[in-house]
Amino acid sequence: MTTQEETQERSRQGFWQSLFGGAGRETQEEVPEPVVEAPPQEAGPELEIAPNDPIVAYFAGAPGVVEIEKLDLDSPALRAMKDADIKVVVPLVSQGELIGLLNLGPRLSQQEYSAGTPTLS
Repeated sequence: MTTQEETQERSRQGFWQSLFGGAGRETQEEVPEPVVEAPPQEAGPELEIAPNDPIVAYFAGAPGVVEIEKLDLDSPALRAMKDADIKVVVPLVSQGELIGLLNLGPRLSQQEYSAGTPTLS
């Protein structure tokens, strides 16, 4: 068998079989690959933030995770975030400039986010 044929054979046998030595064994039973299904996810809302919105400066200087409900700014973007049910935001800042936001909605477990831990558990 050529190298290309061997590679194709390993691909047909599946990742788990080749990982555990199934390649080249004629008598080994076929072991089905595990199936892991993620819950369906919806794309988050598109939020436009004007460059002169006061929340841009706030996020650029924020030291970490920001809880949206605790903010009190006159900001169209903040109102849109609250309307979109965004709970926490992680500002992505590079060299002092806000380059993006990681927005998190309500947790699937219905528990509140904990601000006391860096992992938001």
